[in-house]
Amino acid sequence: MLEEANHELQTNTGHTMLHTSIRLERLRHSDARARTLSSMVHACRRVAVLLERARKQAALGRPRAALDAVEEARACLTTPVSSFMRGGAEAGVLIGLGLTGGMDHHHHNHSS
Repeated sequence: MLEEANHELQTNTGHTMLHTSIRLERLRHSDARARTLSSMVHACRRVAVLLERARKQAALGRPRAALDAVEEARACLTTPVSSFMRGGAEAGVLIGLGLTGGMDHHHHNHSS
């Protein structure tokens, strides 16, 4: 009876711990995806602001300032997706966001 109770305790505890561990890992990946998306949204907003600045500078007849803003926007757009990662869960985050295809190829083409 005592052995049976001990076996049941170990089995049930191990099962619960395993499921808790799986849930924790899923939450970590979910959190990392959310943080990455937030960083990417911020970068997109930055690009929009820079392009609007370029448009205004061009309208004011300031081509140098317009080109500077466009160049800064281009730098934002060519930033590798992996640079938005936080927490070290890069592969899982990229897969979760559907952004794994061609990332390395893209990065190598634009590193100057």
